[in-house]
Amino acid sequence: MFRHRSCARGLDPGVKYASSSLLEKPLSKPVPQFVVLHQPGPRWRRGTPPFEQQGLQAHVDHYRELLKGGKLELGGPFLDDDGGGMMVAASGVGVDELVAFAAADPTVASGLLTFRVRPWLIGMRAAD
Repeated sequence: MFRHRSCARGLDPGVKYASSSLLEKPLSKPVPQFVVLHQPGPRWRRGTPPFEQQGLQAHVDHYRELLKGGKLELGGPFLDDDGGGMMVAASGVGVDELVAFAAADPTVASGLLTFRVRPWLIGMRAAD
């Protein structure tokens, strides 16, 4: 069990704390979230920047609906030559809902992108 170096400051020695002296809040119980990882599909034109891919705007519009509904925290493309991108669902969005949403993406149906949904745990976060 990790304990903050300064238990003399009134911190509970039985509680796990972040290692930074700037953080003195107990680490909250981990809550997994789900991420959608996108990869180029068979219709992806290699060497063409993401926002120049025909049909990509439909993908952006599709995920903006999830964002407007408060079910998406962030997302965007990878900027290397491999392409693809990642969307991070808001806490509480279930895997079945996210898989159904990702499968309904017009770019998945057209073959521009493929997707995979994976569970993800925030292992560290800046203090508020």
